[in-house]
Amino acid sequence: MTSKLLTASPENTRLIDSRSQKMKEDEDFVAQIDGVVGDFGQPSASAELAGAVANLVVRIGALGLAIFVIQILLSFTRYHARMADHYRSLVSAFVLVSGDMSAFPNVVQVIASNVGIGRVPQSTFEKAIDTIRGVVAPNGK
Repeated sequence: MTSKLLTASPENTRLIDSRSQKMKEDEDFVAQIDGVVGDFGQPSASAELAGAVANLVVRIGALGLAIFVIQILLSFTRYHARMADHYRSLVSAFVLVSGDMSAFPNVVQVIASNVGIGRVPQSTFEKAIDTIRGVVAPNGK
């Protein structure tokens, strides 16, 4: 059986020629597809610009979010520092009265600090709105 395939018979020659022709057609088809896909493989200048703009927008958004979170955390820190100072002053008042609870309210009024949060600072969003209003209506209306 093996010797029949190795001999150069007209049938084997025809089979090899048909397979060679089919391989040639396949290679030509792959070359055509490669030419078409090769054009799409490289991004155009507008696609690169769109990618760069999208990347910039994401970075600016992340930076804005980070600043917003930091502002919130700073507000919490300020509030807790004021509360800690208030509690320290209450302890100091209690130590000063030495257990005499009738004098405690008077000492607390003198020593204790005001725990109020105070004026809430203007947020970044409010500042942006004020700036836009100033640009749109520069005469103050």
